[in-house]
Amino acid sequence: MGLLPSRPQSRGLRTTLTAISKELDNKVISLTGRLPQIWADETISDARRKALLRYLIEKVALDRGEHDLALARIVWRGGAVTELK
Repeated sequence: MGLLPSRPQSRGLRTTLTAISKELDNKVISLTGRLPQIWADETISDARRKALLRYLIEKVALDRGEHDLALARIVWRGGAVTELK
């Protein structure tokens, strides 16, 4: 008997991890509407706030606009986009 799991066990583990990941994604994405409230909560540490943002933000694009004005485009998990000047 080998140390590596057989294919059916691997597939089952992958399915379980995918289900957990999707469940976690859904829970975290549901927090986005409450982000200002969560951010202002004094009981939440800066480390937790940063971790939450790292999870919620898929990517950030920075661009120098006209007259040296910085433009930021935030793409959130779930597809929402926020543009800041």
